[in-house]
Amino acid sequence: MIPKRQVASTIGAGLASGVLILGVGGRIAMRVVAYTASDPLRFTLGGTLQVVALGAAWGGLTGPILLLLARLPRSRRRWTGPLFGTIVLGLAVLIVGTVLGFEGRIVAPPAFIALSAVLFPLLFVLHGITTAWLTARGAE
Repeated sequence: MIPKRQVASTIGAGLASGVLILGVGGRIAMRVVAYTASDPLRFTLGGTLQVVALGAAWGGLTGPILLLLARLPRSRRRWTGPLFGTIVLGLAVLIVGTVLGFEGRIVAPPAFIALSAVLFPLLFVLHGITTAWLTARGAE
């Protein structure tokens, strides 16, 4: 059985990284993509707070997945963070695709698609690395 302190530490690390990387970083990435697509969308404080809150929630909810990856052999542990970020990205794509009814059709300028395809997966991998690092620091 996994100790409650370890679960709480992992959830806390996921929340913190979710706020900073997925929330704030995601909002900055949205801004960059909007400017690249020549569509300077109006960004509101309410919308920004919603993105940050969703990042925190997603980070906290998925944090415990990291505990399952802690069972990897010691030689593979350096890949725990990026692997965790990739799994969390995959789950997000599955859930958003299911909820929004994504059918593989994206109607957007090529620059928008290309930049989104680079920035957002990088944010998720960075989130995974940060969450793993914060969890390890909390265990010390």
